Amino acid sequence: MTSVILFCILGYVAGSIPFSYIIPTLFGKDIRKVGSGNVGGTNVLRTLGFLPGFISIMLDIFKAFIPVFVAKIFYGNISWIPYLTAFFAIIGHDYPIWLKFKGGKGVASTAGVMFGLSGISGLIFVMIWIPITLVTKYVSVASISALILSSIFSFFYDFKLGILMVILAIIGTYKHKDNIIRLLNGNENKTDIFKIFKKGIKK
Repeated sequence: MTSVILFCILGYVAGSIPFSYIIPTLFGKDIRKVGSGNVGGTNVLRTLGFLPGFISIMLDIFKAFIPVFVAKIFYGNISWIPYLTAFFAIIGHDYPIWLKFKGGKGVASTAGVMFGLSGISGLIFVMIWIPITLVTKYVSVASISALILSSIFSFFYDFKLGILMVILAIIGTYKHKDNIIRLLNGNENKTDIFKIFKKGIKK
């Protein structure tokens, strides 16, 4: 029981480090006051450009990956501890105590925990997210699709991961409720990854 509590705390604390808030402050910006106001890598990417956005996204991935991977090293896939660690890492990202529990939507961090639990699941998540983002330019559509489809695929090779992903898909879809409303109203923000990348290279 002590190990469970310690790893849950580790997951939450690591996940709650608000890199998508910290990185923009280094560029003189409060990410909560620009763009969509979301403390997430996509908002950083869209408002501050490729480099700050890329750094924020990668750090959000790794902050979730590391505690889960450590838990898996100690306990393997037989125990529920790595999965609980993953859950609390996402809760930490979405509801960080340092920002009065107002965090991001957990998409990059979800990719991180999936890579930590299973390389295959992480690849599936990314391979769903990337093409939908590039084709539609709606990160929200890609994120919700990746969450839902990954939760389905996960059951085929890891029942515990499937249960975790269903829970994370529900939380992630809820966190995208404003995006869903904008999509229905036809005024959702688009993100052209290629355009942002080219602009970043030219600087």
